[in-house]
Amino acid sequence: MQNKKCPILIAMLSMCLMLSSFTLAEQAASKPVSVPLTLQEVQILGQVLEQIDLATQEVGPFLEITKPINQLLETTTLAPGVEPSAKRVVLRLPLEAANNLLIFIQRANIPALGAKQIDTILKKVERRLPKSKEKEAKPDKRAQQVTLTLTPLEARLTQRMLDQIEIAVSEVVPFLDIYIPLEQGIAKAADNQQDIVLKLPTIAPRNLLLFLGRTNITGQQAKVVYGIIEKLQPLVANSQGQEESK
Repeated sequence: MQNKKCPILIAMLSMCLMLSSFTLAEQAASKPVSVPLTLQEVQILGQVLEQIDLATQEVGPFLEITKPINQLLETTTLAPGVEPSAKRVVLRLPLEAANNLLIFIQRANIPALGAKQIDTILKKVERRLPKSKEKEAKPDKRAQQVTLTLTPLEARLTQRMLDQIEIAVSEVVPFLDIYIPLEQGIAKAADNQQDIVLKLPTIAPRNLLLFLGRTNITGQQAKVVYGIIEKLQPLVANSQGQEESK
């Protein structure tokens, strides 16, 4: 009789273990994502999210993001002389809300000068999310590079033109793929008049042409801008030819 009961007892114990494992997994999944930010970064997140358009069915998921942000802004106090950029806080969001934050914010537009700051904030959120195997295995499309050589005058004008434009948050990464090498090249060449050689992702010349198309220039700048465009066009044609041959 005892032998007959053993399989039943074993099955019951296995079921209990499965249920307890499921409960633990469910609790782990519902654990909030804690993102360390500065108070200024939380303020920026709130301001950027305020400008996006929403469908009616998105209101609930959107408020799951903005409610913790607003609570943090309302309850955080600053000591005398402490700037929001120096105040460290922790933004706690449900896992789904943290993922939705990255999706919603892609719809916003920002001044190009804020691209670095937004990129820093989004990377802080991303680092706190569970990494998927797809992301880990995804090849880096920016590994292949092209060379763009500009005179100091061309480089400085390009930077000034890029500083003027507005970009979507979804364009932040391709924008910085151009802007950061350009900024670094100008800084290195500050004391001489040598040409500035930029190593850029193969798609960057095409993106740069698109970004420059959003700016306005004066007649005095036309000749220099024309020279920049002439240097970009062969690189764009080259990358298009490579894509077509694949």
